[in-house]
Amino acid sequence: MEKQDFANRTMHFGLRIIRLVESLSQSQTARVIGNQFLRAGTAVGANYRSASLSRSELISSPKWELWKKNATRLFTGCKC
Repeated sequence: MEKQDFANRTMHFGLRIIRLVESLSQSQTARVIGNQFLRAGTAVGANYRSASLSRSELISSPKWELWKKNATRLFTGCKC
């Protein structure tokens, strides 16, 4: 997978998350869960962009680890 392709996929994923959260009911439970889902879903793209713009491998390594951790949490529901 090319870098640009992955960047586009993470951007579109974030947009789908936003649309999903906007479609939830306005109950307090839906708002709380929706807000968390929104933060986690959009963090994937933001962390990927931040890591890919880093100047050196030493700078990007911790960012990639954070990105992988957030992506794992989002897609598996793992609290690791």
